[in-house]
Formats: sequence, structure tokens, C-alpha cells
Amino acid sequence: MPEFIFDKWTELYSDKTQALRSSQIRDLLSVTARPDIISFAGGLPYTKPIKAEAIVAATEKTLSNDKDSALQYCASEGHLGLRKHIIEFLKAENISVHDDDILITVGAQQALDLIGKIFIDKNDIILTESPSYVGALNAFLGYGAKIETVPLDNNGLQVNKLKEKLKTLNKKPKFFYTVPNFHNPAGVTMSKKRRHDLIKLAEKEDLLIIEDNAYSMLGFNPDDKFPALRSLSEDV
Repeated sequence: MPEFIFDKWTELYSDKTQALRSSQIRDLLSVTARPDIISFAGGLPYTKPIKAEAIVAATEKTLSNDKDSALQYCASEGHLGLRKHIIEFLKAENISVHDDDILITVGAQQALDLIGKIFIDKNDIILTESPSYVGALNAFLGYGAKIETVPLDNNGLQVNKLKEKLKTLNKKPKFFYTVPNFHNPAGVTMSKKRRHDLIKLAEKEDLLIIEDNAYSMLGFNPDDKFPALRSLSEDV
């Protein structure tokens, strides 16, 4: 195995950069590349149902009809046409937003990093579920956050435990981060009653909720549709 050598500029790195640690997600995904592994470690999508032909056709149509726009820089918040499609998509979730409310990122991880950059100062308290998505924890810890956790059970977040946790803190938390649907890594889904209870508590305590709703469309039973927290309150 080759020896790992730091570059000569390491001592010039900022304190924030020197505090960074290896990504557990990257470490997990490196294991999945081994041919002898059938891995459940990474949150990888099942690609076989994806219709590649439709993606190829859409790409060819875009490049044929609007090549200059498609290959050019766009506004930093993202292509307006795509943002309008997202607005229409969110209407099905009973979420009403405007163009300026949408910011396109290269993935959830960039979004989480931006949240940390915007909200977190060193030693700020951030509330998360226990367990929680490791990518979010890494993003928040990278900005010096102090993580306080609230337990889950088979019905998701134990809202009564969150209420108790808020009473014990000597400093107001910046926000509460939650994965309400098909929780990563716990796999549970927050019940409808607890969603409403969480919103009521957040409104009472003036608590900002960061909803990571990446898996909302993965349910097998369309009748078991759970409302997005954002559809219940604009303070999400």
C-alpha cells in the first residue's frame, strides 16, 4: 500500500479544513465497488427500472432545440425552467412556493453544507434524531455545531422526548433536522399524528425545522401517503 503524504501546504489550511474528517459515506461506497460484495451499506438507487432511453431522448431533444441555453451558464439559483417544473411537482405535495424559493444544488449534501454555512456558528446547538443521516452530521459538525439528539421508535420521532430535550438545553438550538420518510438509516416513517404534534411544538417553541424529504416517493402503497412537514407549516 503506498504511503499517504500530505502536501506541503497543509499547515496553511484553515482551522475548518483541518477539522474535516473522512466521509463515512465515501468509505462505505468504496466497499461497494468490490466484486465480492453484495452491499446494503450505501443509499444507492436501484437503476434497472430507470428508462435510459427516455433520458437519452430528452437530452437529444434539448440539445437539438436549445443547445446554446443548455450548454451555457445559468442563474446561480438554477435554470428557471427546471425551477418552474419543481414548483409544479411540489403542488402535488400541497406545497406552494415561488421561483425565488427554489435553489438547485448538485445533491442533498451540497444543500446540507449550505444550511450549515447559513445557520451555524461555532458551538451552536443543532437537534437531530438518533440515529441520524451521517452526511448531515458531518456537514453540521464541519461548521462547529454541537449535536443534541432525540430518539426514534417505530413511529418515527418521539415528539415528547424532543419537548423534554428542549427544556434541558441552556441555549436555543438553531434548528431541528429530521428525515420523516423512510428514515436513513433507521428505516422508520414518522406517523401523521406525530407530524402534526411536531409542527405544533415547533410553532410553540419558535423552532426551525429542516426537513430532509428525499425518500417521499418511495412508498410501495400509494394509500399510505404521508404529508410533507413543509405542507403543514411554512416554518419548515
